[in-house]
Amino acid sequence: SAGKKTADVLSGVMRNALSIGGGFEAQITNVKVISGATEQELDMLIKKAREMGATLPITAKDAATAMQLLAQRGTSAKDILSSVAEVANLTISQGIDMGSAADLLGSTMTNFNISVNDASKITAIFNNACNQSALSMTKLIEAMRYVGPAAGAVDMGLTEAVSAMEAIANAGLTGEMTGTGLAMVLSKLAATSHVLGVNTKNLDGSMRPLKDIFTELNDKGFSLADAIETFGQRGSKAALALAKNSKTLAENEERLKNWGSTQAAVNEKSKTFTNTLAALQSAVEELHIEIFEQIKDQSKEAVGGVAELTRTFSKWVGETQIAGKSLNSFIEGLGFKIPSGTGFKELLNQFDVQAFTDRIKGFGSTLKGIGESIANFFNSIKTPLSWLIEHLDTFATISFWGWILGKGLQVPAAIMGIVSAFKELHTVGKSLLALSWAKLVPLLTTPIGLLGTAVAAGAGVVLYANSQIN
Repeated sequence: SAGKKTADVLSGVMRNALSIGGGFEAQITNVKVISGATEQELDMLIKKAREMGATLPITAKDAATAMQLLAQRGTSAKDILSSVAEVANLTISQGIDMGSAADLLGSTMTNFNISVNDASKITAIFNNACNQSALSMTKLIEAMRYVGPAAGAVDMGLTEAVSAMEAIANAGLTGEMTGTGLAMVLSKLAATSHVLGVNTKNLDGSMRPLKDIFTELNDKGFSLADAIETFGQRGSKAALALAKNSKTLAENEERLKNWGSTQAAVNEKSKTFTNTLAALQSAVEELHIEIFEQIKDQSKEAVGGVAELTRTFSKWVGETQIAGKSLNSFIEGLGFKIPSGTGFKELLNQFDVQAFTDRIKGFGSTLKGIGESIANFFNSIKTPLSWLIEHLDTFATISFWGWILGKGLQVPAAIMGIVSAFKELHTVGKSLLALSWAKLVPLLTTPIGLLGTAVAAGAGVVLYANSQIN
């Protein structure tokens, strides 16, 4: 009916609201606990996350997840509010999830000591690098795990580090090889003041720019052997790529500073069908969160009431022992009582093992006697029975024609010879049956007895035919 369908729809909406809204509430609560946000700051974080979910192709829960990852790196609630929008921009412009974007942005700010106020510059640098080189976002995330700590240790700027990563990635190295190779190069340069006659340090002890060091190395004819000797197997490929592309490093750095590119990419990519659909899904989730906000107090009260009733019932069951008593009453009603371990042991002790084994032995002897009787019977009839079966066709043929001839032609000599043979067989059969009858009777009801009966019936048919001829 229409009423039932309406009730089912409302039930589904409520169920989804509790699930989606409850998930968002749990996620944003984690942000509060980790960041130490005040109630006022928490309200602002909730408002920001829901606003992003309602207007962008990301959900409010995704925004809360990004906030949590930023908080785990020591970012304050105030700074989270300032930087989470850049996480969303990186997510939309490069098609990665909010968690990965938040982790990359947070680790970069930490390793390169960049203020949250410059978070937009970080996203612009990463977005530009992926758009102008073979350094995809996947490779960049993987490489930055190794490059970030090493570059931060030698006070290298983000644009210089990313420019070097671009040159290495353009040489065909994977994200991991780019990261480990550049990290090895930086470690070797930091550990010495000269490389093949080229200064690696400024007068103040800081590292010279990579573009200057590798331009001079390239001018000196930097070879594979030089790269392996200086930077090892792991860093040699990265060093060769830097030397070969040393004259483009400065140009790449400048191109990375195209600060307005990220927002432009977000505006364009938000128009795609995929992001439009994602925005619709986010808006639907926001609707469920709004419903949850309106019913959460009553729902919590109802669930809490059921939980209290369950605890009360559980306590009552424990105090009354009703489950165990009911089962015992049921078993007693069946007239069955499960003995205790001691009682069962007493029952076992009353069991006469010797009498049981004697019965088993007697049963075995009985079976042995039956088997011997069967063997003796078949041995006694084996020879005549085998001969009879072997010549049965001949007997039948001769008997038939003998009967014809006896009636029609009266040939007594031929027939009497046959009759004599049957008389002997008749005598032998009667003797065998007389001797074995006492043994056959107990066996008549067994499968072997049935077989013996069938054989005897066959012999009886032959004897009857013989008597008729006679």
